[in-house]
Amino acid sequence: SEDETYLGMALAGAVADDMQKYKQISSMGFASSYRISTLGSDGELLAHRLGYQYVLKGKISLVNDSYIVELTLTDSLGKSPWSSRFEKSPGDFSNIPGEIINRIITDLNIVSKNDQHSSAKISNGNVTTDAYRSYLQGKEKSYRLTDQSSREALQFFRNAIASNEKFSAAMAEAALVQAARAEQGWDNNRTAFEQAKQWAEIAIGLDGSSTAGRIALANVLLNRHDYDGAKRELETASDASPNNSQLSFAKA
Repeated sequence: SEDETYLGMALAGAVADDMQKYKQISSMGFASSYRISTLGSDGELLAHRLGYQYVLKGKISLVNDSYIVELTLTDSLGKSPWSSRFEKSPGDFSNIPGEIINRIITDLNIVSKNDQHSSAKISNGNVTTDAYRSYLQGKEKSYRLTDQSSREALQFFRNAIASNEKFSAAMAEAALVQAARAEQGWDNNRTAFEQAKQWAEIAIGLDGSSTAGRIALANVLLNRHDYDGAKRELETASDASPNNSQLSFAKA
């Protein structure tokens, strides 16, 4: 269904973001992987030619009030060395990305103890299903940087924050989008950057490892010509998410 399609896309983005927190996992950013996924089997071939050993494919379905998640890793020969399937209740929906990553790193033993992130950092804790769905809808809209899509993304993030005022990920993403809208001239520059700064600082206060929050704050500081402050935020974010493609772009 259309609902399952956007949920699957947004969940894939959330998984890609969390994957990049691990030094030993070289993963493609979601924006790039989404673009090549539209090429079908040619996209998978391109991913392998770019040096990625595996392609992770997934499917989410709502069956009898439970979400069924099916995962498969495929190599360059089209073989599948690993697959997994699990169910989550609607009340546990926000922890699906964390479950996916934990299964991969545990089953394949690809992350050392020194590179482990606690499940608390991977999961979304007590975020309500409604709040998390709004967050995912916002993420899906934010992948297309246009005036309309970014405005819609911002509203979804506001809805998520209204449902859970301690939802740090939603605040961080809202800060990123708000800063981007200010940079593009779609919102009042001064007011928008101040709102982005407030959201980013709250997100970081709730979760010091918030990469999106620190990138958003760095964007605000750059706008204010505080280059040293922006550099500090990006360096701190790099420690928390060493393979983040969005962070690499921001540092460039």
